[in-house]
Amino acid sequence: MPETLQEVRRLSPQERIERLHKLKEEHLKGIEEADSLIEESKGEIERDRLADSIEVPDSPRVDITDLFKGSETTVEEKAEEEPEDNLRYQALQDYEFVKDAVYSSLEDNDMDQLRQIERRLDEMHGLNLSKDISNMLDATRSVLYNIKRYQGL
Repeated sequence: MPETLQEVRRLSPQERIERLHKLKEEHLKGIEEADSLIEESKGEIERDRLADSIEVPDSPRVDITDLFKGSETTVEEKAEEEPEDNLRYQALQDYEFVKDAVYSSLEDNDMDQLRQIERRLDEMHGLNLSKDISNMLDATRSVLYNIKRYQGL
């Protein structure tokens, strides 16, 4: 089959029209694919920018001798003392899970995890949270929305 316009000009008028229509369709399809990839890439850049702007909390050093001492506070009391750090950690874990889920095929247990994340997002909606946690929750909500949209949920 002729590949260049010079070769197409040498064809008969009927063959020339058919080949030009075919070339036009191929070019339009390529343009549509390029536009789709551009939008997808913009979304990835935005998600990565949001992920980079979120600070990962530093984990405290553990002194092993403290593990053997009697503790006057329970785990629940300790969690209540540091709710902001716990929310930040949970928000980061949820975001990482949905970000990884975008690029993988979802199984039933993944869908259950996504539903739990969605419930947590709904529970945290309207709470007075720091800007970085709010941004992380918004990013998670956005990625989750895209997952549901592409999965047809």
